[in-house]
Amino acid sequence: MIVLVGGMVELYPQVITVAHVMEKYPGLVVTRPKVFKRPHESIVGSEEFVSWSEILFGPFYNNC
Repeated sequence: MIVLVGGMVELYPQVITVAHVMEKYPGLVVTRPKVFKRPHESIVGSEEFVSWSEILFGPFYNNC
């Protein structure tokens, strides 16, 4: 499950890569739920996989 800016939620029935999400939303920074408590440990790399049971956030956009 990916929670996007504004509270929009996307559910994926299969395992996907974070790169898939980043391609769909260019500039999106995907993080784990503890992003505000442990920001340096929360960024998710594009090569990582996301299963349907994981909750990830896309709260930030990189304007670079």
